[in-house]
Amino acid sequence: MDNWLIVSNCQTYGLANNLQAQLSDVTVEGLDVLLFSAQPEASISKVEAADKLFIPREIRETLLPLGLPEDKSWVDLPMCGAACKIDPLSGVIGV
Repeated sequence: MDNWLIVSNCQTYGLANNLQAQLSDVTVEGLDVLLFSAQPEASISKVEAADKLFIPREIRETLLPLGLPEDKSWVDLPMCGAACKIDPLSGVIGV
């Protein structure tokens, strides 16, 4: 069974739980960026054990100095708010 790890912001655990509910052949775990910062050694062990890593580019770049493995294959997880701009008048989302 594959092990997926999602490293992101405060929405991490909801996203991980949602994916886990839909996928019976994968174990999905979440790791909040604040917990990663507080416990880098334990968090790096989780990253190294994961078969697939989902992490926003902005967060990945922030965690590299804390020891996030640079050579670990990863999937860029979009972060709306940091990566998207919303026109307040029209509500249109643009990148």
